[in-house]
Amino acid sequence: MLGGTVKRVLVANDDGIFAPGIRILKEELAKNFDVYTIAPDRERSASGYSISLDNPIRVKEIEEGRTFAIDGTPVDAVYIALHGAMKADIDIVVSGINKGLNVGTDVFYSGTVSSAFQAVLFNKPGIAVSIDIAGKDIHYETAAMIASRLLENIDDILTEPGIVLNVNVPNVSIGEIKGIDVTTLGRRIYRDRIIERVDPKNNKYYWIDGIHVKDVYREGTDVTSILNKRVSLTPLRLDITDYNYVDKMKQKNYDKIIENILSKI
Repeated sequence: MLGGTVKRVLVANDDGIFAPGIRILKEELAKNFDVYTIAPDRERSASGYSISLDNPIRVKEIEEGRTFAIDGTPVDAVYIALHGAMKADIDIVVSGINKGLNVGTDVFYSGTVSSAFQAVLFNKPGIAVSIDIAGKDIHYETAAMIASRLLENIDDILTEPGIVLNVNVPNVSIGEIKGIDVTTLGRRIYRDRIIERVDPKNNKYYWIDGIHVKDVYREGTDVTSILNKRVSLTPLRLDITDYNYVDKMKQKNYDKIIENILSKI
């Protein structure tokens, strides 16, 4: 943990405090670490980095001093915990186990990944853990064991600050895992749609829906690792600046373009 030893782990998620993924993750990590848990009181999937600014956030203690539910967003939960609502000096945040992969562009919508990024904003390491849901049963225990082994070796994995480790696990038993890959974000294609309805008072309302169509399989990407029954480890940064394009912009008669913009103000 960047020069320290992981002792106290904060477990969070976006599927809700009573979801099986967070329960199984907590139970597995508790074998080797001092675990605290905080999460929304209901499912808040795809809530991204939203935080609650215009309404109070209520916290309910589920297990004395250890487990808490809030009526806010996943990021609210981590924010509140790391600001001291939870009386523990947390070393690392592990968010998950998410029911469904967070690969490719999923990371921009994911409350699971965003919760891990909130840890980074507090200068703490963050790990997001998700599992595929293809198949009859979901092997949460596989993802939980992988997460625990990663935590045991986190000093050697996260050697720089500001990194979230995005972990995606195929839905197989631990014995069927073919390996672990360090990957880049792949591409996942959805068919987006808006469903329009009318309520009894004749007011329109909408459902946002996205149907997963296919993944684009390229070597070295997270989606390809999952296809091959391998765990994907993708390091993500808060800084999403495209530095190469910054240089290109400055080379394209930048001064003249800016002068032209300013002349019309």
